[in-house]
Amino acid sequence: MLARSAKPWSAVRAELEDGQADTDDFPLMPLPDSIGPGERVQMFTVARGCFAARYNLPDPTLIEPPSSLHHPDFGLVLALHTAALVAVDAHARGVRPAKDIANLSAYLLNRERKNWTQMHVNQDEKLDFEIPPSVMSRVVFTAALTGGTTYPRGTVILNSLHLQLPTDRVLIDHATCYPPTDPGTVLEPLYPDRLAEDFLALTLPGHTTTAYPPDPWAPSTTDVLTSRDGNGVAPNHIARAITFLASAAAPGRWPHVGQYLDKILRADPTLAIAAGSIALTALADLDLDPASLEAIESHFPEHRLADLDPGIAALTARLTRHRLAATDDPAEHARLYTNLAKRQDQAGLYDHAVITEQQAAPIWRRLVQANPAAHEPNLAQSLNNLGIYLWKEGRRAQEALAVTEEAVAIRRRLAQANPAAYEPDLAQSLSNLGVRLSGMGRREDALASVEEAVTAYRRLAQANPAAYEPDLATAQNNLGIHLAGVGRRAEALAVAEEAVAIWRRLAQVNPAAYEPDLAQSLSNLGVRLPEMGRWEDAQASVEEAVTAYRRLAQANPAAYESNLAITLDSFGIYLAGVGRRAEALAVAEEAVAIWRRLAQANPAAYEPGLAIALNNLGIHLPGVGRRAEALAGAEEAVAIRRRLAQANPAAYEPDLARSLANFSVLLAGVGRQEEALASVEEAVTAFRCLVQANPAAHEPDLATALNNLGARLWKEGRRTQEALAVTEEAVAIRRRLAQANPAAYEPDLAVTLTNLSLVLTGVGRREEARTLVEEAEAIRRRLAPHLKRSPLASPGSSDPI
Repeated sequence: MLARSAKPWSAVRAELEDGQADTDDFPLMPLPDSIGPGERVQMFTVARGCFAARYNLPDPTLIEPPSSLHHPDFGLVLALHTAALVAVDAHARGVRPAKDIANLSAYLLNRERKNWTQMHVNQDEKLDFEIPPSVMSRVVFTAALTGGTTYPRGTVILNSLHLQLPTDRVLIDHATCYPPTDPGTVLEPLYPDRLAEDFLALTLPGHTTTAYPPDPWAPSTTDVLTSRDGNGVAPNHIARAITFLASAAAPGRWPHVGQYLDKILRADPTLAIAAGSIALTALADLDLDPASLEAIESHFPEHRLADLDPGIAALTARLTRHRLAATDDPAEHARLYTNLAKRQDQAGLYDHAVITEQQAAPIWRRLVQANPAAHEPNLAQSLNNLGIYLWKEGRRAQEALAVTEEAVAIRRRLAQANPAAYEPDLAQSLSNLGVRLSGMGRREDALASVEEAVTAYRRLAQANPAAYEPDLATAQNNLGIHLAGVGRRAEALAVAEEAVAIWRRLAQVNPAAYEPDLAQSLSNLGVRLPEMGRWEDAQASVEEAVTAYRRLAQANPAAYESNLAITLDSFGIYLAGVGRRAEALAVAEEAVAIWRRLAQANPAAYEPGLAIALNNLGIHLPGVGRRAEALAGAEEAVAIRRRLAQANPAAYEPDLARSLANFSVLLAGVGRQEEALASVEEAVTAFRCLVQANPAAHEPDLATALNNLGARLWKEGRRTQEALAVTEEAVAIRRRLAQANPAAYEPDLAVTLTNLSLVLTGVGRREEARTLVEEAEAIRRRLAPHLKRSPLASPGSSDPI
């Protein structure tokens, strides 16, 4: 499928992926400078031959290519194909072909007009066609700005133009020339889009192309079609109208169209906001009056807005260049860079945000040397922001930690001198520092930092909820993650639920601003709930997050696709846990596809996510008989995590150990018992080391690995006593965990009790084995109505001996 631009493709791709279609992007970029005139002639020649065959011309070599193919106007594949079509058509008609791109479009449009004229002239030959070419031109112009629409809406649009002809007749005749692609619609536009843009430009007065004279009605028609109705509502087609006019006015095309756009937006700057992100991006490329762009900017929201953020970032970049050139004040330069970086971050352009903020921070450093009291707060804010952007970019975690620590040090000093002024800033940096420290494996330090931030925000939010509740919820979201990371799961769940409650309340008042935060908190809550045995609640939470992230990622994939992938990973787990295995597999495969695409572009940022998704997919696939694929995915996950753990053991060794435990189960499933045993033994060794440092965090994983190791040793048949010892150890751990949290750990205890009973039977201790079987059955009977759990919660724990 071909699209006018790459921007709408993400939405199409998302729809196709829902149907399990394999998709990829191949943008038809402008031809590179390395494509010389000779190669352009070759491309022209191929197209000429294809068109000549359609015209039944025996010798296309008689048709000469235009001498101007070297011109930048022919730097698009479409332009070369248009040149070939016009050359063939002109040859067939015995007329002189157009040579430059403007006259090529004029040639094609004159052919359109000739067709309208013939249809009108031949109406006496019982053709059901009445409207004259002058009216048809105005309707085609209208359709170029509105696009196809419903019949009632098309009637309203044409009535607003006062064409002095019956509207039904006009719509019928227009559809005769331009049949609708969707039944029931009207005002099908001229294709391809570039020709429609040229038609708009050639019809509007102000160009110098004599081959196609403009029409005097075009400016007023444009005004009518871009005006709000009597209730102040922008027309439904405003996004298309602004985008097409801006595309026609793009550099190197039709500069006079920009004057009409400028007039429209000066009169109503909010039309650009209503037109959406793609229109804003197109406007940012134009040489419009900066005053018009600033009028648009004045209506930008401060908060994130998924549908607008990419366009806001593009227009902010355009204005930043203008403002930088207009002042020599270094502090103003730094503020401009910081504002632009924030907008780039909101748009998901993390690499751009890093580069931009890296221009601001050195300026503040120089200013601090001259006047610390005046500029240290600004330096701290810049460093705080830079740490966020570096972390999101994913390539420079150590640098992100260093600048965040520096921001905390500055703000701590400032807050000690003036708590009322600087404590909120300190809390913000402490919350961010917790994320940085956790990512480097320093979980206890991370927890301490975020706990301090939450304490400060609680106090601030009590005094001023409107100002500080969002910050409190963000810090609580982080705190829940860090509490779980050190095994304090009940506390983690409590703060996660509190964060969701705050975001839900805020999102009810302002969904556009707070829906992304609510989605993130719901996703995190979905991870915390199973840790306390609340699987059904977890599924509901994650399902709500998936719905929100699908919508957000469709509007702004750069900012939200990774969040969608994270949440899909969790959703697949819960779907499997409640028996919806086919859906679980589809969701897991979708998550892997997203992570793989993201990791290809930025491995450092997204390979950890790909490893998680591959690990999860390896659990779903065996259930549908795809063991080889499951094994390959798990092996890839182990390879990724082994590489990550070598570079940063503190952060990634737990993940590697979990992947090794899962990999062992899959290896055993295809009969590779020796490798399975080696893999789970490595996992057990790793978890033993981790438990020594933090029992609460890692004992559940150690119990799972011990359970699996017992199964492998028993099946090997040579190390019975060792199998008995490790399985007894697994039972002891799970007994202790189940006493503290029955809902979360009794299902695992029942599995391990069954495994231990089999080992005991094998060594002749039948009475003990019978007692354990009875205990396991009692647990299962008691939990049967609620026993909806995920195989991923305890990798391999359901692998019976």
